[in-house]
Amino acid sequence: EAREAREKFACIKARVLSNRKPPYGVPGGLYDALVDSGGTMDYATNEELDQAMDLFIRSEGIDIHPAAAVATASLIKNVKQGHMDTSSVIMLNITGGGEERFRKENALWYLKPTDHASLLSA
Repeated sequence: EAREAREKFACIKARVLSNRKPPYGVPGGLYDALVDSGGTMDYATNEELDQAMDLFIRSEGIDIHPAAAVATASLIKNVKQGHMDTSSVIMLNITGGGEERFRKENALWYLKPTDHASLLSA
C-alpha cells in the first residue's frame, strides 16, 4: 500500500495539495467551513491544471504555481458545468506566481546558510 501511494503521489503536479490523511476533523477547519458555507470541494486533473496554467500565462502574462492552477481549472470547470452564476463577482486568489518570469529577468543567487557562531566570533 505504501509503495502504491508513493507511485500515485509521484504523478501529482500540485503536490502541496495532496494529503493521504487530511485533517477534516479539526474544529473550524476546512470541512467545517465547507459545511457551514454550503460550499463544495472539487479537483482538477494534471491535464486541466496544465491548460489552466497555459491560459493564465497567455491571458495575464505571468506563470502560476500548480496549486493555483488547480483552483483556476476548478473555477473554469464549474463555470462550464453551469455551477457558477456568471453574472456574479467571482474572486479567485492566485498565490505563488511569477517565478519563471523572475528567473528570466533577474540573476539568481543560491546562498548557503552560515554558522552564526562563526559570525559572532569574527
